[in-house]
Amino acid sequence: MLLDVVIPLWLVEETDAPRVRPARLFGTDTVMAVLLQVAAARGVDSVDRSLRAARLSAGFVVLACLIVLVTHDTPGWLTIFLVWLGHATVTGPELFQSAGSRGFQSDLSDPERRGEYQGASQLGHTVRSVWATAAYTYLAMESGCPGLAGDRRDRGDRHPRHAPVRPRGRAPPASGPATPACLNPRMASPAQWLAGSRPRTLPAAVSPVLAGTGVAAYVDSAVWWKALLALVVSLALQVAVNYANDYSDGIRGTDDARVGPMRLVGSGAATPAAVKRAAFLAFGVAGIAGLVLAATTAWWLVAVGLVSGVAAWFYTGGKKPYGYLGLGEVMVFVFFGLVAVLGTTYVQTETFEWPALYAAIGIGALTCGILVVNNLRDIPTDTVAGKRTLAVLMGDGRTRALYLLLVLAAAAAVVAVAVSTTWWALVGLGFLLVAVRGVRTVLGGATGPGLIPVLQQTGVAELLWAALVVAALVARR
Repeated sequence: MLLDVVIPLWLVEETDAPRVRPARLFGTDTVMAVLLQVAAARGVDSVDRSLRAARLSAGFVVLACLIVLVTHDTPGWLTIFLVWLGHATVTGPELFQSAGSRGFQSDLSDPERRGEYQGASQLGHTVRSVWATAAYTYLAMESGCPGLAGDRRDRGDRHPRHAPVRPRGRAPPASGPATPACLNPRMASPAQWLAGSRPRTLPAAVSPVLAGTGVAAYVDSAVWWKALLALVVSLALQVAVNYANDYSDGIRGTDDARVGPMRLVGSGAATPAAVKRAAFLAFGVAGIAGLVLAATTAWWLVAVGLVSGVAAWFYTGGKKPYGYLGLGEVMVFVFFGLVAVLGTTYVQTETFEWPALYAAIGIGALTCGILVVNNLRDIPTDTVAGKRTLAVLMGDGRTRALYLLLVLAAAAAVVAVAVSTTWWALVGLGFLLVAVRGVRTVLGGATGPGLIPVLQQTGVAELLWAALVVAALVARR
């Protein structure tokens, strides 16, 4: 869809190419798809021939990408011709992929469940051809310098956006030096976007999926592709929460004097609208992966996903965010502990497992620990900004005691998992080797930047908790 939608739209919107002629050139795809579809599908009636069609499809994709890659430095009509040639070439992947997919579906799918396979395939097609295309087109046309539209940064005088049309034969009016249309002083760099996603919090997204999959493996019901989809959902939700928090706190001014990770809005590195788009893009990725899991497990999971998304946004979003009312830790425990671990196990086993509940409590406790340290660090600035987090409400001393209590709860959860599965799960107590360092720092009275390492240590401890417990469950199943 890159060559079907995004590049044609870019040509007519962001360059001085005539609008009618490129549209006629791109009609070639429709003609070729109609005339060559039967020829491409002829003889593709087995798995081996379907694999051959898939390889041909991949080869045409590579060839089309190489052709389009050349257009970066070509001028005028040569660029249009090469893009058209790449577009015509990419018809090959469409034809052979369509032919091969029919062979795979007819020979490999269970006849009694063929409808489910076709439904999942159609859902994937819709994601690729509609949702992903719409999202990519929107980003390419609206996000500024990065990507295709970014070419205007260097050639703004040659390809002005929406340049006024002047009558033929008249000279353009005299003017000063051309200003690049894409010069945006608030366009964050990729490194800033990565820092703004707060990668140190990502173990909190990986750990529940590991723990839930470990329990599923212990009862011989692990489905690894569902585990990977659950990981996509969890990671995307974590990134979405981080960007949403950056956006909401930034527009309220809460992050103006914040200590800690990069704040995109608060630092002025990116506009609030751009960060909000990034948050909703991450929510979209989580939603797509979640829909596939729901379609292949149980549709009521869609409701769970919607509630999770709403909870993620209103943590600091909306008129009365619950993160400002001291409820952040509760929601983190529920959604990144109970829902994440139990949900990961359920989509694979389709049953409730008590060890999954104990694992959810342990993971939820350590995830809460990350937020507790974060809010402990921010007590001074949150108090001034009127953000009534649990740490602000409890005070410095009780918040430090709460962190210790959460670490002890995670240790008790390891014991509960071991009692309900195998005593080998006690190796999960090895997470204390890392967690104890964080406890010492917190109970030692560290403040401000001195608490930043504890965020990472708690995240690593959580990941170690999950990895050790999973290793024991898989080994002793």
